[in-house]
Amino acid sequence: MRKVQDFKLASGDDVKLIEKDDYRYIRDKESGCTITSNRHFGYIQNCYDHLLKEHKIYEKSPCIIHLGTGFGYDLLYADRQLRHNSDEYRIIGVDLSDYHNFRPASDEFNKEVEFHSIDAMKYLLSVKPQDFRVDHLPQRAVVVLID
Repeated sequence: MRKVQDFKLASGDDVKLIEKDDYRYIRDKESGCTITSNRHFGYIQNCYDHLLKEHKIYEKSPCIIHLGTGFGYDLLYADRQLRHNSDEYRIIGVDLSDYHNFRPASDEFNKEVEFHSIDAMKYLLSVKPQDFRVDHLPQRAVVVLID
C-alpha cells in the first residue's frame, strides 16, 4: 500500500514523503526528483567505491564528511565498505533537515556515526581541521562528499 503525506524541509520547502512497503523517500513536488530515500543512490555508491578502490582511503584511517546526507543510507553503504578494510575510520553526516525518524538504526552501523542537522556551510565554519584528527592517526585522510 502506498502512503503519501506532506513533509516540510528545514529550508521551508514543501515536499512529499512517500512510503510503499519498506521503501520510503522524499520527492520534490515541482521537479519530481527524489531528494532522499532509505535506499542507496547509485552515483553516491560509485563515489565511495572509487575512493576505496582507486584512492585506497581505507589505508589512511579516513574521516568521511557527507554534506547533504539525507536519511543517511549512503553512510550505511560507506560503513559497510570500510568495515572490511579498516578498523580506524569516522563517518559524519550533515544535512539541513532533521530526518532523525527516518535514519538507519545506529546498531546497523559498525562504528558510531555522527549526524548533524545544520546548514552545511555553518557546520564547516564551526569546525577546524584538527577536529577530525586524533593523536595516534596524524595521517588521517579527511574526505568531504557534497551531495
